[in-house]
Amino acid sequence: MRTAWIARFEWRKLTVQRKSLAGFGVVVFINLLFAFAFWLRERHPPRNPHHRQDIPTELLAEVFNAVTYTVSILAPCMFLLFPMTLAVLVAHSLSGDVETGAIRLMLARPVPRWRLLLGKWTALTGYALGMLALLLVTSYLTAGILFKPMGDMVVIGPLVGLSSGVIAHPWPEAFWRLLMAYGLAGGMLAATVAMALMFATLTRHFASAAILTAAVFFCSYTAENLPLLSAIRPYLPTYRLPFWKWALAEQIPWDRLGQDLLWTAAYTVIFLVVGGVAFSRRDF
Repeated sequence: MRTAWIARFEWRKLTVQRKSLAGFGVVVFINLLFAFAFWLRERHPPRNPHHRQDIPTELLAEVFNAVTYTVSILAPCMFLLFPMTLAVLVAHSLSGDVETGAIRLMLARPVPRWRLLLGKWTALTGYALGMLALLLVTSYLTAGILFKPMGDMVVIGPLVGLSSGVIAHPWPEAFWRLLMAYGLAGGMLAATVAMALMFATLTRHFASAAILTAAVFFCSYTAENLPLLSAIRPYLPTYRLPFWKWALAEQIPWDRLGQDLLWTAAYTVIFLVVGGVAFSRRDF
């Protein structure tokens, strides 16, 4: 039984389960929410003179386009919605097999357990990349209908984890930077899936695995932004994960991007190794 076959088997399981549609439902919901909010902001800008605006009203028509919309929607999905969805889905993928006894049937075959775990990681990572691709396509198409399909990209630095204020990338450079950011975001999702699988193998319980994954993810981000905890920032697992943000910087720091990419790959391997050791020693 090869890893590719196991991955295809796990992928079929994901596609036939209705609960797996939740991830794609999240993409649809966030698009509806963002589209309505952006439409209101453009059509009905705040009239209160004391209201603090990040973007002047007279520039709204130039700022709101499909490229700016699609890059703006990426940050909340990568920092919040996708990690929560994957934490639940990955935990259920393993705990569901344990509860139904399907894991015993698979372990009865003459196949190393690490192949089973790697197959699950491959299938679940494919699911995560599918959510990311759907987000890119639906966001751009939705914004292309409501706003201009082309134009300069305006990035609010703090919203994506950059220290810079407002960054503008001219078209057509903006488009390939957008594609690059989404492509690099796939590495963050692969690491998140590996982390969730590790906790799922360590606990074997759906609620515990989902809570631990979400807690480590969000507590790390919280600690990362607290000045009093700045000393441990480089050692937090989430410090290196959002390396896709460097594609949106004013000048791409290729050295920092490469370092974060290697660290993310290392974390992914560590998560899988720890999960594989726990999975091989478990008695199901």
